[in-house]
Amino acid sequence: MAKSTRLQSRRKWALGGVGLLLGIGLITTAGATWIIGANAGSTDNNVDVAVDTVQNKSVKLTASLSDSSITLGEIKGSSLSHSGIVGFENGNGDLSITFSKIEVEYGKSFIPDGGSLKISFELKYGADHTENAQNLVKDVGNITNLHDEAKTVDSTGGSNVDSWTYIDIASGSESITVPGTNDETWNTQTSEDTGLITATGTDITFNFTWGSFFGGMSPANYYNSNYESSTPGTTDAANIEKELDAMKTALDGKTIVLTATVTGEAAGA
Repeated sequence: MAKSTRLQSRRKWALGGVGLLLGIGLITTAGATWIIGANAGSTDNNVDVAVDTVQNKSVKLTASLSDSSITLGEIKGSSLSHSGIVGFENGNGDLSITFSKIEVEYGKSFIPDGGSLKISFELKYGADHTENAQNLVKDVGNITNLHDEAKTVDSTGGSNVDSWTYIDIASGSESITVPGTNDETWNTQTSEDTGLITATGTDITFNFTWGSFFGGMSPANYYNSNYESSTPGTTDAANIEKELDAMKTALDGKTIVLTATVTGEAAGA
């Protein structure tokens, strides 16, 4: 008889923390030349002064989280699209976080004419983001031999890695385009004193999803779909348990860093 592997509610893998990448631009006089002409002598003379245009392209990005942790587990109340060797009880999974506020303060020249403000999110890897390496699946994570393609856990940086991942950023959460007009989420105001523009978003939900190691599916659906056409045995159940335990060891109680970058996008970009 096949041994059943259960995802228990006591297994909670929590990740917290969001890092912000602040892009700071300078007030520039690009290619400007200060020209002051004056004639010698004791008579009064006119002074010609040419001043180039000043562009304020400064920007400051800040964010606050009201919910900064995720729980890697099956979702309570959800039904499995694939049934079989893995089930779950009392699902407590939650792959979303909530920004109580995202605020971008920027100069009027930061966004090209007719353009928009864009905030992009990444899970970066490499020497500057070593904590995120916990999300890369080690060799112990392929005990079931369900992954035919060879992968390593090496990363040269950025977001491109040659490795399976436990979680990724969900489709639709990779970026936010701040609307040009105020709505229920975003409000934009311009300071009469400084001319700086402030865009403020509140109660914004950000979603993660299961990573490439699980084919973008929940673990239960992933394993059930792979064993759907075969009869799994007790060894298969034990190997699945080892892989899920490997994820727990890698991520339980750890922190990963989500990098946010703000840019001024040209119209049609």
